[in-house]
Amino acid sequence: MLEQASGVGQWTLEPVLESREARLLRAVSPAVSVPVAVKVYHDGPASSVQQEYQALRRFFHAFQSGSEGADGEFGVPRPCSHDPKRGVLLMQWLEAQTLHDYLWRHFYHRNRQQSAMTRAFRWLQQFHQRGGTTCRVADAGVYLNSLQFNLEQQRSTLSARRYAELSPYLRQFSRLTSRFSALRVAHADVHGDFAPRNLLLNPSQVFGIDIRASQNRPVADDFARMLHAIAVGYPNMLTRADMKHPPQHWPLLRLLLEAYGYPDTEEQRDYLLLVLLYRLLFHRIKGRIAEDPGGLWGRWISYNTRMVLEGVSHHLSSHRG
Repeated sequence: MLEQASGVGQWTLEPVLESREARLLRAVSPAVSVPVAVKVYHDGPASSVQQEYQALRRFFHAFQSGSEGADGEFGVPRPCSHDPKRGVLLMQWLEAQTLHDYLWRHFYHRNRQQSAMTRAFRWLQQFHQRGGTTCRVADAGVYLNSLQFNLEQQRSTLSARRYAELSPYLRQFSRLTSRFSALRVAHADVHGDFAPRNLLLNPSQVFGIDIRASQNRPVADDFARMLHAIAVGYPNMLTRADMKHPPQHWPLLRLLLEAYGYPDTEEQRDYLLLVLLYRLLFHRIKGRIAEDPGGLWGRWISYNTRMVLEGVSHHLSSHRG
């Protein structure tokens, strides 16, 4: 496929990483000046390859058509070719590091971490804007239905302790949905997996990868997904000391809201926290955090998850709007 797409041979494939979804390889050839990224999907529907390729094409041109063009700060990889039957996607190779790696590498440099997170959420704002945004009434019931469905699906595998822990939160979530039944929020074709490993940074540019953009949903979906990943997965991003104050005074949340330009009203902010609560509960239901996590890392993640879950839940239950 590389030979057909490029017109040259003698390609060497270098494995880079492997995830549950796909393998990523770096393809180099002495006849081509720049490498090519090769994404090979594991056994899955051909539609996944087609979907990602179309999303890359759409947003590559959307970012290119902006005032800064090819030299702009934000973008996505240039798509080259794809073969849905083989589950292969070819795209521009980017010399950059993931936001995940950057946050860990600069663990002791909070200013650098904050700068990287600011750039990440500015990219997200541009992504939503270039895809087109609309404002309409939020349907918080979609999140409640998802939680209830997945809880029933997982009920046979959940321990009695986990089920007892989750039930009060779901009752609270059910009560909260009516509060936002008339709230109008921004919607866009969301990234779908906006997470630290799916954002690449170099000194001058930021690129989003693994894009689907197949669902038009509240922009809070993407925002809360990344907020959840950062708050739970990295040290001291949200602390118990932060949770003693109203959310508008949580340093992490304030930083990200300002970076994105998210509406700074109590109702809009609380709706975002409701979506964050959904993400926290969804991960608890699906068992993304082990019931009895082994090792220091597992215990630490579980501690962070419970801390953020308790803090967000307490705020939403105490603030009636």
